[in-house]
Amino acid sequence: MKKLLSSVAVIVIAAMTTASAQAVFSGSNEHMRFGIQLGMNVSSFGHEQYGWLAGWNVGGTVLYNTENFIPNSYLRGSVLYSRKGGSASEDAFVHSGTPIVAHDAVYHLHYLEVPVHFGYAYEMDDDLCLLAETGPYFSFRRGGSFRSENVTGYTEHRISGRMHKYYDDLRRFDVGWGLHVGAIYMEKYQLTVGYDWGLCDAVPDSKTYKGSGKNLNLSVNLTVYFD
Repeated sequence: MKKLLSSVAVIVIAAMTTASAQAVFSGSNEHMRFGIQLGMNVSSFGHEQYGWLAGWNVGGTVLYNTENFIPNSYLRGSVLYSRKGGSASEDAFVHSGTPIVAHDAVYHLHYLEVPVHFGYAYEMDDDLCLLAETGPYFSFRRGGSFRSENVTGYTEHRISGRMHKYYDDLRRFDVGWGLHVGAIYMEKYQLTVGYDWGLCDAVPDSKTYKGSGKNLNLSVNLTVYFD
């Protein structure tokens, strides 16, 4: 039995180490590939007073083959325009000690985001390759909006990339870590599901905002690579 298990282990390890990322890189694209990404975000601020909010991301991505250094590996970098945010209710926001929301409030924050991931590719067959990747992201807030509804009615404020007299506590820069898994089909179509943890307080605890929160984001992304 021990010999059988040892043989199975050797076969599995050999299969994993000899499987290549041919379903990702082939022909004239054996070193680098470019693509367009479109995805859906479901994000929050990681605080009990904030709920989840739907958003989106769109941009360009590049795959770089690193098999010469580590078998079956690659680097993926992207430049994305991403809408994240969160929602809150029940007097969640306080300004100078006075609740400004009696019913509902919604943040939409727009970021220019640059994720850089290290990935591993496992070829299932000639057309399908499984992917797993992880790495940091860096993002810069470019704008957004804050909408609230209370007893006096509905209001909306635009948030620019610059400091704002009402929103100067909002962080302009965010950095975090992501973990994504997925597959690529026929060397062209990639589908991934990922989760990103922000490491900075996007909404800090202050006199304006009751409860600090970091960006948390679940995304489903489709990427199409060029030939």
